Amino acid sequence: MRTLPILVFMYEGIVSSGERRCFEYDYAPVMERVYGSTPRYMNISEDGRNDLDNLLERGLLTALKVTSETYDHSTLLKISEKGADFLQRCVASGALSPLDRRGIELLCGYPNLLDVRFDQETKSFYLHDPSPHSKTPALRSTITDVEDVPYVSSPYIPRSYLSNEAFAPNPEKGYRKARRVLKLEGMSLAEQQERAIRDARLDEQILLNDVRLLFTEYVPMGSNEMVAFCSALGTSERLSGGLFCGETRSRAHFDMVVGVDAAKLTKIKVLDADDVRYANVEADLLATAMSTDKDKAHQIENFGINFRENGIVTYGLVVNGIANRIRDNISVDLLARVLSDAHEDTSLVVENLFSNRQRAMLNTIFKGAPSTRDKFVCIMAERANPKLKAAAYMDGEALENELKQVIGATYFAHDLNEQEVVIFGTRGVLIFGPRTERHHKLLSLYSDLQARSVFIKSVYASCFAASDELKKTRKLIDNYLDDPMNVIRIRSRISNHMNKLTLLDAVQKFLVESVEAVEEISRERLSDLSDDASQTLFDVLTLSDSQRRLLRRAVDLEKIIAACWNDLESLQEMTHVIGSRRKLRVNEAIEGTTRNLEDAFRAQARNSTTLELTQVILSGTLAFDILDRFSGQYLSYVDIRWAVESIQPYAVNVPMIWFALNMCAWTVVGGSILWLMRHLAFKHCSVETSKITLNKPIHLSRWRRFIASRDVESTTSTQSGKQRVVKYGWTEPRDKKWRGLSPKFEVAVDERYGFILHAFVVVNKRLCETSANDAWRRLWFDVFLAREIFDARREKFDVITGDRMSPAADEENDDDIVHRRHVDARVTLGDDGVDVRDAARRLAGRATCDLERWRRAVRYCVNAVDGRDVVGGTRVDVVEALRAFGVDGFAAAAAIALGLAARGSFDASASERAVAWAMTMVCVLMFCPLVETVWMERDEVMVRRATAAATAAATEDGAMETRFEFSADAVVTATRARVGVDPGRVRCFTLGRALDAGEERRLNLFEPRWLALMDGIAEANGGSLVGAELGCLHARYRHYVPSDVIDAVGEEGEARRDVDLNRRTAVVRVDRTMRRARVVRVREGARPVTKARKLEVWIEGGELYDVRDVTAHPAGYLLAETGEDPISGETIDADDGPPVEHVDCVIVTGLAHANGVLARLSET
Repeated sequence: MRTLPILVFMYEGIVSSGERRCFEYDYAPVMERVYGSTPRYMNISEDGRNDLDNLLERGLLTALKVTSETYDHSTLLKISEKGADFLQRCVASGALSPLDRRGIELLCGYPNLLDVRFDQETKSFYLHDPSPHSKTPALRSTITDVEDVPYVSSPYIPRSYLSNEAFAPNPEKGYRKARRVLKLEGMSLAEQQERAIRDARLDEQILLNDVRLLFTEYVPMGSNEMVAFCSALGTSERLSGGLFCGETRSRAHFDMVVGVDAAKLTKIKVLDADDVRYANVEADLLATAMSTDKDKAHQIENFGINFRENGIVTYGLVVNGIANRIRDNISVDLLARVLSDAHEDTSLVVENLFSNRQRAMLNTIFKGAPSTRDKFVCIMAERANPKLKAAAYMDGEALENELKQVIGATYFAHDLNEQEVVIFGTRGVLIFGPRTERHHKLLSLYSDLQARSVFIKSVYASCFAASDELKKTRKLIDNYLDDPMNVIRIRSRISNHMNKLTLLDAVQKFLVESVEAVEEISRERLSDLSDDASQTLFDVLTLSDSQRRLLRRAVDLEKIIAACWNDLESLQEMTHVIGSRRKLRVNEAIEGTTRNLEDAFRAQARNSTTLELTQVILSGTLAFDILDRFSGQYLSYVDIRWAVESIQPYAVNVPMIWFALNMCAWTVVGGSILWLMRHLAFKHCSVETSKITLNKPIHLSRWRRFIASRDVESTTSTQSGKQRVVKYGWTEPRDKKWRGLSPKFEVAVDERYGFILHAFVVVNKRLCETSANDAWRRLWFDVFLAREIFDARREKFDVITGDRMSPAADEENDDDIVHRRHVDARVTLGDDGVDVRDAARRLAGRATCDLERWRRAVRYCVNAVDGRDVVGGTRVDVVEALRAFGVDGFAAAAAIALGLAARGSFDASASERAVAWAMTMVCVLMFCPLVETVWMERDEVMVRRATAAATAAATEDGAMETRFEFSADAVVTATRARVGVDPGRVRCFTLGRALDAGEERRLNLFEPRWLALMDGIAEANGGSLVGAELGCLHARYRHYVPSDVIDAVGEEGEARRDVDLNRRTAVVRVDRTMRRARVVRVREGARPVTKARKLEVWIEGGELYDVRDVTAHPAGYLLAETGEDPISGETIDADDGPPVEHVDCVIVTGLAHANGVLARLSET
């Protein structure tokens, strides 16, 4: 069993309550590498890990070391035979009580051991029962949830890194800030305890005073990178430093306004810099200081950061206070939690300051997770409590376990003098004693060397991981015939290998330069000769030996990388061989195919020759038969006297004459047939083809009507992703415009989005005088433009050629400007059409002998011409308008025709004149009713509705207006319908006519949004639509516009082509009341043509509710928030608001109605 799952069980046994609580260990955040994943901080118990080591030491457990493909090491543990015997003796003797055994069974699972799994998506551990019939949900472990503790830190930079006095640390200021932020002044002891971490069983073994921390890491860096780094910091600018963001923006286009996550901001102040050698800055993490969550720990993080040309980056801070501890008595447990937080924050601070090349190197070395890269930590304290000898801290028990939480596995401790002790660990070093800061040169250099050592370990693992990847590529090359995609994979992997090895090679060279550039290590320069503790520390650190070892390790990396380059070169050669083999096989296949084609051509030539010979032979038979029938030779000569007398003596009896005649007939008929066949082949062998790429929007309904009128010869449908492309092939009907044989067309249409993609034209040049391009232009002009198949709203085009035009090349006309300015205008009334059947009924019911009505009708006609009844407004001169349209000539011709008709009536007979006079009287009698019904009433209705529209627009009538977008596509609507609905809101259907209480109404629904509405109501009702309730809103008006009408024109008048044809924009104005309705009956069916789903729903009106707010669901229907209790009245009258000073009302009408409408408007 892996060690990490055991540690997860151990942690759960620590934090669990009741019977599952099995251990009394401490835990602290420690960085652990999860097998197959990136390193993470986890709550690990060093006491429990120490007990595991004790069991291994006593032989009760057996350990097995394993390594993954990514060179991640892990340990497997197994109970040995000695351990199993020990457990049996414990159970038999009663040392393991039933209560303890019960707790272990609850913790680990009984009878099936719980399986510990790591989820890569949530980055968490889960404990679940592996049995197939288990229904117990997986338990998420909180081992990866590191506790946040409140703390305050101030920047710290060792004096040896500063070249001037620009930075003067003031620890007292930091301590005052800690007291203020942590709010310890005036706080009781119990309240201070509440600010500590949640572990109530925390066992503090070691307490430190006046703690300083140094985090050191190595980042590949040279002189040029250092210059670029200082440029990013703005060291040469007047105001250097500033706010920096930890995220990298990759957008290529320019944005005037840029959104930045405030939680990732860092304030950086440049203290001291040399553009080529170093830079010292102070970083203030603003994110944690601006937390508003009361449960979030207050953390004030100020770092001092030193960047150097040799790649060493040092982060320094003074721990002013943690939780309820200010300056002194900082427990190692609390310090471990600060270290985990500071470790992550130091990586985020400099994330956006490195160059892209440096980020690529770090990403390669740390396997895609550079933010979790390890750093070497140096902890300096003025005092430790308890103060013991160095050997006492290496007790293998509580003291050493607590030290492991902050510096890793401890391996050496030494007394510098009676007061100072230094302890070394795998991840850091701890030194405490009076004035330990005086050793900053030695400790800084030691940390630098150890940081390089940590980095070299990661580079070494990356080199072997690259070698393993090369082996996998070699295996792919060996089996490249198994999968046709293997060649593509091989090329991609070789390209990745080359990039990775190039970066590793650069990293190795940076490392060698960095180690060689270490300044002279001498006792005089680094230590104080008068200080015994400093001399002892210099001897203990063995800095010169460490540098030599690092240099050997850095140079050794070159050998491994060179071996990888050699492997890559061999793989490239093998890839070239594969390419040559593939080319050879392709050439052989082409050669074989060509040979087959040649044989086929020869066989076809032979067959063609044989066919011609057969035609000649058959033509001879035909010629002989024709000659026999012409001469009568196929009959007996006995009964045909004319043949015996006229043909036989001259053609048959004379030698060779009949034979010659037959040969001549054969020659004529055979030659004619051969000439005809070759002439037909000649006429059809000259073909001109043209392929035109279009990508133009069309109206699908009109296109389908056109293609239905053609005799389609071929149809091919292709489904690719969201596209559905259909190719139609047909031959145009014979027409003079083609000037010969009709051309053939093949057109590809995207029937999902309504686009014609491309066209293929075939024209016979010897039978048709029209070229392929001219044929397409004629089809485009006569069909796509004349029949309005082209969707002119979505694209500007040339009306002659159909070519797309640049929007910038066309001037914007007034109609486009008016449309854009009024695209959001309120639409209150639609088209006011006239019902012909109703007009005929009203016309028949009117009287015809009312002189007053006659005078009013005549006056109305005169006003329609000159506008004499228009008061206080601009009248319309109809005569001038007609003259402007060029209609005066037509009026004169009509008058002459009427005169001639009147004169002709006098020359007619009496009966014809009687009929004419009768028709004239009927027309005269019908004049008044006709004017009143078709003319005057139409104007009255138009004026009444225009007045109502202006009144509604001028006052606020209490209704609520909602504007939203929805999609007419069923798939998109079904996806959006999955969005949940707030329980306090009601799904609503909008009705043009209000629903009364108890009224039953039928709804015919086929739009995707209404179907989604009904499906949501049915789902909320347990799956049944019958008996479900919904809301009904009375819509004052409903205005739906395709969104491409709005989106097709951008902010600056530029045409857009990336519009969704199915998007709709809705503007709905509804009353402030909602009628609840109940579904009483449902019938589901399909639409007759499209076979799409359709619902017929019968609803019954219920109680009326007050509406507080109306919003739109993404699926396209409305959601209403109503009052809890129904209202008694049927409607709620809202007071009109203040009138609007000016309302523009547009009335579209005919020229004959203009003055009549103006006159009636002037009366109102």
